[in-house]
Amino acid sequence: MRWYTLLRARPVWALLLLHFSSNWFIYVLVSWLPTYLILAHHFSITGMAFGASLPFMAALAGTNLFAHIIDRISLKAGRTRVHQSFVALYALGSLFLLGGCLTSGRFLTVLLLSLAAFFVTAATPVYSSNSLYLAPRYAGTLASMQNCFANLAGILAPIVSGYVAKAFGWTIVFLVVALVTAIGITAFNMFGTTEPLFE
Repeated sequence: MRWYTLLRARPVWALLLLHFSSNWFIYVLVSWLPTYLILAHHFSITGMAFGASLPFMAALAGTNLFAHIIDRISLKAGRTRVHQSFVALYALGSLFLLGGCLTSGRFLTVLLLSLAAFFVTAATPVYSSNSLYLAPRYAGTLASMQNCFANLAGILAPIVSGYVAKAFGWTIVFLVVALVTAIGITAFNMFGTTEPLFE
């Protein structure tokens, strides 16, 4: 099967946008979280090292927890509905991220950013497995396309966020993250499926 055949399907684009939006979220944290904590909240180097590590520890816990829960629930409920429900849960990540940038307390900032990183991983098991459901025989092709597209966020998010932070401030950086997240969530909940499209 040729790659452009896969790109004609709306559920494929829903998957690509979901993965891209999650990567945008994560790459903003990976590239700018230490700088943000130091410049916006005046963390010391030691405090920043500890504070910046907690959201990623939360993400590790969230990924494994949500994957386990999704598998268990999917045995009794429709997998597509379960996946869409957890993608909606992923929206909490954006809300906690915005809360983290609007608060001034250091402890509360790190707590909210950790909750943001935890809930963003509700989408991780969904997009990590969805290519296997959409195209069982061509999952390798689709997964490679998916990862290529999603990792464009690794190029764009650090650059765009740096310029936006300098020109407009950190709040707008996190608003952009929320907007990109909303696009991914909306696309998947409108067009995402786990039904095989390509045999």
